[in-house]
Amino acid sequence: MNKKMNLKLKALLVTNMFMTCSILFSQQNHTVEDDRKIVDYILNQKENKYYLEKPNSNIYLISKLKYFKTLELENKLKKLDSVKQISGFSKNDTVLERIFNLKNYAFLIEQKNVNTEWKTKTQNNSKKQFKTIFISKPLYTKDNRFALVYIKHSNIGYTQILKKNSKNSWVYYKLIFPELF
Repeated sequence: MNKKMNLKLKALLVTNMFMTCSILFSQQNHTVEDDRKIVDYILNQKENKYYLEKPNSNIYLISKLKYFKTLELENKLKKLDSVKQISGFSKNDTVLERIFNLKNYAFLIEQKNVNTEWKTKTQNNSKKQFKTIFISKPLYTKDNRFALVYIKHSNIGYTQILKKNSKNSWVYYKLIFPELF
């Protein structure tokens, strides 16, 4: 009886591991496709007048998320509200509330070491012909419906939140964390 239980348990564990690996692998491939869609979407907004800068680190976004997480964990809610207000957050924005909360910070922060090499039309052009644009590796929400992307060009930087529409295309939702250099 114990041998049968052990075999069933092993079979269950192997099946579970296989399913987990399959899900992770398919999600990673899906994300690479989404990365490219997002970069193309952003470059098309800029009329392809920019040379895409490398590397595409998302460290800036990760640092903002870690800061928000720290403020929430330390229960510094007034300071957190002030920072959100000057960062472009609207009160009662349910989308931002779903993205920026303790439940989601860890998931977003875990995406730190994921890199994608952008392959776009503008990469082959000379830097001299175009202004430089930096587009970070997107951070995706758990449901893959929203992406956060840090963009820097000319003398400004900002985080653009994009939403996946019913046609699986990425569209503008909101701009947060504006910076002037």
